[in-house]
Amino acid sequence: RNTVAVLIDDSRSMRVRDWGGKARADAASALFGAETPLRRALEAQFGVRVYRFAEEAAPAGAVDSLAFAGERTRLGAALDRVREDLDGVPLSGVVVLTD
Repeated sequence: RNTVAVLIDDSRSMRVRDWGGKARADAASALFGAETPLRRALEAQFGVRVYRFAEEAAPAGAVDSLAFAGERTRLGAALDRVREDLDGVPLSGVVVLTD
């Protein structure tokens, strides 16, 4: 089964309110929360692996578990971590939610 990696920015800037008056973190939850239509559609066709990233990347069980407290966003390091973790896994795509 092919896999899709979802990387969600866990930095403080995701708390900024500009998405219809809601925080960017709320947009991430609305798109990739456990029971959202997009998440369910992806899971119907792929294995989905969710990662949080700020200074470092790490697997995340759920978007709701993110603190959105990281000091900086290191996207390159996050992509490297996913590449290492999923080496040898059939990877169909990587979705990145960041500001």
